[in-house]
Amino acid sequence: MRVNRFTAFLIHLGISACLFVALLGIIIFVWYRWPLFPIDGGWNGIKIVAGVDLVLGPLLTLVVFKPGKPRLKLDLSIIALIQATALVAGTWIVYVQRPVLLVMSETHFFCMSADFLPRTGLKLEDLSRFSDHPYPIAIVSLPDDEEGRQHERARSFSQGGMHLRGDLFAPRNSQYLSDIKRYSVDMPKLVGGNDAAKRIFDQFEKRYGSAEKYFFIPINGRSGRAILALDREKGDFVERLDIEPPSAERA
Repeated sequence: MRVNRFTAFLIHLGISACLFVALLGIIIFVWYRWPLFPIDGGWNGIKIVAGVDLVLGPLLTLVVFKPGKPRLKLDLSIIALIQATALVAGTWIVYVQRPVLLVMSETHFFCMSADFLPRTGLKLEDLSRFSDHPYPIAIVSLPDDEEGRQHERARSFSQGGMHLRGDLFAPRNSQYLSDIKRYSVDMPKLVGGNDAAKRIFDQFEKRYGSAEKYFFIPINGRSGRAILALDREKGDFVERLDIEPPSAERA
């Protein structure tokens, strides 16, 4: 059967689509797992991979392919090389920007990516000492006295924030439960007259029961902000509510 330009395009697109589905699964279920996928770069990662895998390669084939064209195999080999190189580079970017740690810094969770982790003074192998629910969680452990806490806050300001103070990181402990209780958002007050937010919150209560059974803590990601619902006994993740946290909590 003689292959024409559009058949070659569809064949290339089909092969690329299979590869894309495999990479999509890795991005969603391994690198950018729930609850961080939409707020910490998951969609951006998919856009990068899709642009390279589903657009660049097949489109070049559509432009270049011509039955009987001299050196057609060479042209197709070059296209394959370009696509493979771009795909590896794009996938690498997505991989190094994957979230690897959640940092609880008083009022917030912060998403820490692999490429940002060195700024805390930690390495990936250091994360094994933190709990995994489903991401490792580090608590910014401050002194008990207010003077000491203010001193560490002042030091952290010059270093970019307490969520970068790897020297203060500790595994989940009693302070974690104390902090999420202390800084839990008053959800009925927050949703107020916001119809969209109220619908999300009402759906949460229909599924999980009264909000009184949970704590609600803001989470900051590179692509957005949301609120995490945590169970009151252990502070484990229950659900992500895509509701903008209070502006006063932005830090």
